[in-house]
Amino acid sequence: MNVWVLGSGSAGNALVLEAGGARVLVDAGFPPRELARRLTAVGIAPASIEALVLTHEHHDHARGLAAAARWKWTVYASEGTASSLGELARPVVRFASGSTVPLRTMSLRTVRVAHDAAEPVAIIATSSASGARVGIAHDLGHASRTVCAALSDLDALVIESNHDEGWLRAGPYPPSVRERIAGPYGHLSNRAAA
Repeated sequence: MNVWVLGSGSAGNALVLEAGGARVLVDAGFPPRELARRLTAVGIAPASIEALVLTHEHHDHARGLAAAARWKWTVYASEGTASSLGELARPVVRFASGSTVPLRTMSLRTVRVAHDAAEPVAIIATSSASGARVGIAHDLGHASRTVCAALSDLDALVIESNHDEGWLRAGPYPPSVRERIAGPYGHLSNRAAA
């Protein structure tokens, strides 16, 4: 299984998984033109993507959703994520968090995570041919026992840690934003991720 991280942060999040020649995009947090530029930079034609799986509805994860229609990607999202996107999420294949999404060359197990979104998930991708397993946990406020168990015994883990606690306290954000980021449904600190 191959993994390309196209970007991670408040400007946008996107990652490509490849197994058995099939490619899946996890999150599309960049505008379509920027998403195409980043895919091309790593040698991936946007039309070669078969599916887009959204971890949640926040702008930095779903902004490029229009690209799915342009390149005819099948879009997968949890019930809560799809409902939060409203008209933007048509058509979409909906799944319940905790379920497994079977794709042509891989399966995607979804696990509910703690984040301030409607129904956010982490993803554990398993290659049908090799059994290789890759975990992806973008935004989560804390790693519950369920999440830790799901993200064990992997060949690779892509996890987003969002901030240094000291810098967050001393930074320019207003108190409400600092509390949201550092809260149990915000983002992992570097220390918590470690």
